[in-house]
Amino acid sequence: MESYTVIDLFAGCGGASLGFKRAGFSILAAVESDDTASSSYTANHPEAVLFTEDIRRLSAYEILCKANTNIGRCTVVIGCPPCQGFSQHRLKGAGLNDPRNSLVNIFAELVSAMFPPFFVFENVPGIIRSAESPWYSAKKMLLDIGYHIAEDIIDAVDYGLPQHRRRFAAVGCRLPTVNIVMPPRTHRPPKENSNLPVWRTVRNVISELPPLGNAEVSTDDPLHYAPTHKATTLKRFELIPQDGGSRSSLPPEMQLNCHRGYRGHLDVYGRLFWDKPANTLTGGCIQPSKGRFLHPNQNRALSLREAARLQGFPDDYQFKGNKQQIAMQIGNAVPPPLALALALSIKETLPKQQPLVIDSVGDDGPLPLDLFSKRT
Repeated sequence: MESYTVIDLFAGCGGASLGFKRAGFSILAAVESDDTASSSYTANHPEAVLFTEDIRRLSAYEILCKANTNIGRCTVVIGCPPCQGFSQHRLKGAGLNDPRNSLVNIFAELVSAMFPPFFVFENVPGIIRSAESPWYSAKKMLLDIGYHIAEDIIDAVDYGLPQHRRRFAAVGCRLPTVNIVMPPRTHRPPKENSNLPVWRTVRNVISELPPLGNAEVSTDDPLHYAPTHKATTLKRFELIPQDGGSRSSLPPEMQLNCHRGYRGHLDVYGRLFWDKPANTLTGGCIQPSKGRFLHPNQNRALSLREAARLQGFPDDYQFKGNKQQIAMQIGNAVPPPLALALALSIKETLPKQQPLVIDSVGDDGPLPLDLFSKRT
């Protein structure tokens, strides 16, 4: 029996691929333009054909040929384009003109040409906040060629990630008999009365790691290290209450000049709560000046290992590059537990015998749906 297969566009360091592999899918090919993220991807997914180049220079034909597959034969195409252009802040200003936004339509064009039975699209919720968002033109393109699409804003904490991470997810399917839906939650808030396990917390995933002093590196794990902080910065950390404290507790003389009298962005220089999920990790997840990224009770920023665990990566996952590059890869990744949930929801709908395939393609593009049939 042919395995279920994936092509991962905008692959990053491979979080989405890892989630789909855990669900039993085989990764045929991936595209990632960043050199260091590509190195991480190859280290963990050596079986996949990797294109380390700008996706705008690639055709579906090139990708399919090197992946040794054909139109309609790959089960799922995944696309998680860079999301910074759709942040709430940027959509209020020049964000809609961000050149990265065109990648959404590139994704739709590649899906149209590859014509997989399923596609998965993931991004920040801001991508649907404006009527001018490129998602709507991309969605129309896909609807016009026969895909039906389930979409919603979901939180990865509901799928076993120890982190609140609200994302826009869309799953498309061109099989007329398949009713595709968002994956059901696997975890619940603590106060909800149900049989689901409760949300995972910061304590669940990082409490066993050894404590670190200033600039200390774990002897067993090079990713578990404490950044070097100045004495004044360490003093500031000491004055922030443990287990969820914020910079609002600092005396005026210890506050940064830009924070004095400013009551916004209180997560900056904030500590994580032990018994709650983490807040959303970003590419600045090891910098306290970028958000609530202080350890719950140690006077330091998160280590890369702690950030990787909070993002759902196992300890044997390999990251290449310098500290800032690795932090960016972790913060930008699709959390593997979320990808796993999406993969399993697709797998549940797949034929029990053989995947659907096509044998030929007409000159006018993808074949009509009634020409697709199961192998016997």
